Amino acid sequence: MTSAIRCEGLTKRYRGVTALDGLDVDVGPGQVFGFLGPNGAGKTTTLRILLGLVTPTAGRAWVNGRPAGDPDGLARIGAMIEEPAFYPWLTGRRNLEVLALSGPPLPGPPGQIGRMLAVAGLGAAADRKVNGYSQGMRQRLGLAAALMREPSLLLLDEPANGSWGCGTGSRRWCSGTSMAWSNRAPAEEQPGRRKCSPSLARC
Repeated sequence: MTSAIRCEGLTKRYRGVTALDGLDVDVGPGQVFGFLGPNGAGKTTTLRILLGLVTPTAGRAWVNGRPAGDPDGLARIGAMIEEPAFYPWLTGRRNLEVLALSGPPLPGPPGQIGRMLAVAGLGAAADRKVNGYSQGMRQRLGLAAALMREPSLLLLDEPANGSWGCGTGSRRWCSGTSMAWSNRAPAEEQPGRRKCSPSLARC
């Protein structure tokens, strides 16, 4: 069975500073995987490597059975890295309509954007301008954008920012989809610990 994510000895250094140190991970299809750690533990760096945005110093990574950054693997990924950016003068719905123009036709029957906005909890705010959204609402819009092509893998960087979490509501949309997400660990839970601590759970 092809892994959704596989990393072997993944390492990244920036000017002598080690941001990621020998990460080994294997996430199977349909699994939900969490990267837990304090700031600087390498969570965002890992997700950026998986998306081909950053080149590792050492080690290897595969996504959907393809080397990280390979277009065939990226085509089946939905991602939200850090706080998403949108056109503030456009509505949430219009932002997703513009984004949809940059790729192949959306899957499913007409109305896919409206369905994903509803799944993300923005149905009532879909036609409001984004400059009136709270941080949490912008996070939810980023989630709708990541979901609208029905990816086989979701990569979410600290989705709990802005009071949106990966709790029971996530069961509405993660069934059958692999997901890797990151979150900060409270300092009191990991005193002096800097290394990313992966955890695994099924949705």
